[in-house]
Amino acid sequence: MDMMNLRAAAEQVDREIAALPLPSSVLRGAWSQLVCELALGPARPTRKCPHCGKVGMRDATLCGYCWKKLVPADDASELAGQR
Repeated sequence: MDMMNLRAAAEQVDREIAALPLPSSVLRGAWSQLVCELALGPARPTRKCPHCGKVGMRDATLCGYCWKKLVPADDASELAGQR
């Protein structure tokens, strides 16, 4: 299961429910229960590969797209680049 896509889909449903004129408390409750059961947690930090530019996990030591070695992420510079 791709957690990034699942998390994005859950966020989209959240936005759609919030945009409803009068969403029922039953719908909100059921959705909240489902999200709790999925236990998505916070998104893992990502960074762009300096070689190919694709996005991958910040702690990766190898790019999942171009397979080039990655140097360990410097927390301060990586977080600054994410904002």
